[in-house]
Amino acid sequence: MDILAARRKRLRAPALALGMLALLVAQAGAVVPPAVPLPAGVAPATSAQVLAAVHSAASGGSVPATLNPKLSAFDSVVDTYRQTGVALLDSCTPNLTSNASQIANPVACEFGNLSSSKTIVIYGDSNVGNWFPALSLGLGSSAYRLMAYSYAGCPTADLPYTAAMLTTSAAALACRTWHSAVERQISALHPLAIIAVSSYELVSVSPAIWASGIAKFFTAATVQSPRTKRFIMGTSPFFMIPVAQCLARAQNISSCALHLSQTYGSILSTRDPLVASVSKAKLILTSQWFCSGQICPAVVAGNMVAADHDHLTQVESVYLSKVATAAVLRALS
Repeated sequence: MDILAARRKRLRAPALALGMLALLVAQAGAVVPPAVPLPAGVAPATSAQVLAAVHSAASGGSVPATLNPKLSAFDSVVDTYRQTGVALLDSCTPNLTSNASQIANPVACEFGNLSSSKTIVIYGDSNVGNWFPALSLGLGSSAYRLMAYSYAGCPTADLPYTAAMLTTSAAALACRTWHSAVERQISALHPLAIIAVSSYELVSVSPAIWASGIAKFFTAATVQSPRTKRFIMGTSPFFMIPVAQCLARAQNISSCALHLSQTYGSILSTRDPLVASVSKAKLILTSQWFCSGQICPAVVAGNMVAADHDHLTQVESVYLSKVATAAVLRALS
C-alpha cells in the first residue's frame, strides 16, 4: 500500500503524510530512542560489495523469494511507515497535533556514542530517517555523538514559506517557526559538523532559491561556531512508483527501477552541487550506492531499497551503514 497515496502534484505532501502517520505509531517516553535493532537477514556491506550488488541489480531479474523486508510487511500504510527510518524519529519530530511544543522548542534524537563530547548534527525533513539506522550503527563505536533534528513536511531550506507552498497557513507558520528555533538550538551546541539532508522535492522552487535557503540555514546554525564543518548528504532516489507497491505486481525488478534520465538525475547533477557550492559545504555523494550507469534498482542484494517513493527501508539503511559512516568520517578528516 502506498504510504504517500495522498501526495499532491507538486510533491509537497509525502513528508506531511509521514508526519501525520507518526501520530499513529508515536512512542511516549524518552527523547533518546533505544539502540536501533539490527533488522533480520541483513548485515552492513563493504563499499566493494555495495557497488558490485548495485551493478548486478541494474541488470534486472525476478523479485527474489527472500526479499527483505517481505512484501507482507507492507500490508497497511502504518506497516509501511514502520519499515522506514522515519519511524525512529517519532519522539523528536514535531507536527501540528502531536509534539506541537517541539515546533518552537525543538528536541533532538541522540544516537551514536552518547558519552562523546564531539557532536555531529544531522538535520532536515523526513529523509533524515534514511540515514538513521546507518549512522547510528556506524557511529555507535566511534568518537562521535549523533544528534538529529527532523521535521517531516517542513522543507530543509530556510525559506519564507506560505500557504501556497505548504498547503496551509498553519503548516507554513509552523515550518518558519521551527527553522528559526532549530537554528538557534543547533548554533548553541557548537557542533563539530552539520549534515543537511533534503528530500527530492517538497516545494517547487528553482535550484538557486533552494540553495539560498540551505545557505541561510547553515549561516544561522553556525553563528556561534563558524568553524563547524558543513556537509550536504546527496539526495536519496525518488522512485516514480512506490517501491513496495510496484514490486507486489512486478515480474521483474527492472520494471520498478528509477532511471537517471528522470528528474532525479538533474537533482544529482545540478541541485546538489549548487547547494554545496552556495552553502560552502562538502557534498557527500550517495548515488553510487543506489545507481549503476543510468539505472537505480529497487532491489539490491535482496534488500528492498525504499518502502515508498523516497524513504529507505531500515534494512537498506543498515546495509549501507559501513559506506555511509565511512563517507562521513572521511569528510570529517
